[in-house]
Amino acid sequence: MLHTQHTLTGIHPATARTILVVEDDPGIGEMLIRILVEETDYDCHLVTKPSEAIDVLEQMTPFLLLLDFHLPSIDGLELYDLLQILIGGDPLPAIIMSGERSPYLLDGIKQRKLLVLQKPFDVDVLIDTIDVYEPNCIRFSDSFNF
Repeated sequence: MLHTQHTLTGIHPATARTILVVEDDPGIGEMLIRILVEETDYDCHLVTKPSEAIDVLEQMTPFLLLLDFHLPSIDGLELYDLLQILIGGDPLPAIIMSGERSPYLLDGIKQRKLLVLQKPFDVDVLIDTIDVYEPNCIRFSDSFNF
C-alpha cells in the first residue's frame, strides 16, 4: 500500500481531504497519486487489491473513492457496494475509472449515482470530476505533463 502526505491510521470519521484510490495496476495507481498530490491539496491513499480497500476502511473513511472498474476477483461496482455495506450510513461518493462503456457499467453507475471517468482521461478531467464532490479543491498548477 502507498501512503502519501499523511499517515492515515486510526481515523474513522469521514476524512474530508482523503481520497482512496483502488487501482490494480501499480504504475497507473502511483501516477494517479502523484498527479493528485502534486496538483491538489488532497491526501491520497493507494491500494492495489480490493481486500486492501476493505482493510483501509476499517481504519478510516475517505471523502471519495476512486475505483478502477476491472479489478481482480471483483469489479469496481461490486467493490463499491461491499465498501458501502461496511461503512453504512450515507453513500460514499465514488468515481469509477474504466475503458469500457458496457450497459452493466453504465446502469450500475446510474443506479448508484456515481460518476465515471472514461480511460484514458486528461488530468484536468480527473480533477474537474473530483471537484463535483469537493468544489473547494486547491489546484497547485493548471497543467501536468506525464
